[in-house]
Amino acid sequence: LPVLKICFVTEYFPTGSSCDIRGGAEAVAFYEAKYLSGSHEITVITSCERGFSREDQFENIKVIRCGKTREYAQLNAFTDRFSFMRSAYLYGIRQQYDLVIGFSIITYPVAWKISKKLKIPCIIRYHDVLAGRWVRNFGPMGVIGEIVERYTLSRKFAAIIAVSDYTARNLKKYVPGDVKVYVVPNGVDVPEKFIPK
Repeated sequence: LPVLKICFVTEYFPTGSSCDIRGGAEAVAFYEAKYLSGSHEITVITSCERGFSREDQFENIKVIRCGKTREYAQLNAFTDRFSFMRSAYLYGIRQQYDLVIGFSIITYPVAWKISKKLKIPCIIRYHDVLAGRWVRNFGPMGVIGEIVERYTLSRKFAAIIAVSDYTARNLKKYVPGDVKVYVVPNGVDVPEKFIPK
């Protein structure tokens, strides 16, 4: 198989092999990058948290941290998130990749725009569909999430990877009919001592 240059776009990513992970999408991005880096060139574009270096290399993964320096946040922080999205896009379109993958609602539009500019396929890793529930779950600010998700789901991705059958069924209500939705559950990093010989 050819060696591919793959770009991961994820809002957060660990600082090293010790895997200081705080969220599910971050964990999926790390373990998939680690696995794929054994046979492909992986670059991760992520946000720049306070105390992290702008550029790292570990586990054969190149990590680029974009946007203004910020604190870790799962909700709100809209200006910081938009700063990251813009910076990630501007970095990504100046590179050469064969494939781009987005890992969260914040990064799906970025990955899509990079793929369009570079004329390469885009895949997104989808964890849960919140369309129709953003305002109920997050109040008036949920309108932004609703708009971003509806925009995302109307794009023609090369594929969408859902983490469960439930998520796949929900995705199929919103995505164009010719977009392939595959179910690939989140992986588990099994210590070597548990692997049968």
